[in-house]
Amino acid sequence: LGVIVLGAVFNGALDNSASGNGLSGAEYDHAAEDVPFEFTIERTTDCGAACREVTTTLVNTGDDTASDVTVSTILYAGENTTASNARLWEEREDVGTLEPGESYTSTTRVDLSLEEASQLSGASGWVTIRTTVEADEGTIRFLDSKQVA
Repeated sequence: LGVIVLGAVFNGALDNSASGNGLSGAEYDHAAEDVPFEFTIERTTDCGAACREVTTTLVNTGDDTASDVTVSTILYAGENTTASNARLWEEREDVGTLEPGESYTSTTRVDLSLEEASQLSGASGWVTIRTTVEADEGTIRFLDSKQVA
């Protein structure tokens, strides 16, 4: 059972167009130039039948220091959905301050229960990934759907 796709790159500084349903690309609470981040899923490693260790990197691609940075990720079972009853997993991580060009890499364990894994299977293996990067300078949300199982 796969949970996260490898090699996804969401570049908020370059992708300023979200689709009409808001579930593809990036959404901005401020102008893109105010919140210049690149978020990359570097790799996933199996740690069990319904478990993956996911390594991600956040880069401040802007010219200014980003302060009080946090990253929140929510996984939903289903394609193009953020319905609360489809929520599988979530985590919030405090990053702190990122200087211009500085990156922050983190490895997180995503361990689904049997019920959650069944819910993902019932959604034909589709998962929607919503990552929110918050900083004093603004907020950016990255949304993507992938068939992973």
